[in-house]
Amino acid sequence: MPALEARDLSKWFGGLAALDGLDLSVEPGEILGLIGPNGAGKSTALGVMSGFLSPSRGQVVLEGEDITGSPPITAPVGASPACSSRTCCSAAAPSSTACR
Repeated sequence: MPALEARDLSKWFGGLAALDGLDLSVEPGEILGLIGPNGAGKSTALGVMSGFLSPSRGQVVLEGEDITGSPPITAPVGASPACSSRTCCSAAAPSSTACR
């Protein structure tokens, strides 16, 4: 199962398609780079997949869970590098000892 998937992901700003039909799959442990010229949609893709921007179309799946349109997850101030799970860093468990 992929760790992260983008399925037909698009983002429109008015009449401008900043991202149009992105399909992406990242396997656990895989390192992936996004390259392209200015205006290619790299930052928009990351913004939509991280939840900072809402997609106009498509789906974002993290570890098998549809997270499309979910708000971004923020680690508490002073969080350790071990704080990498959605549960640890979610607003529901900000005082988790794993996040210290």
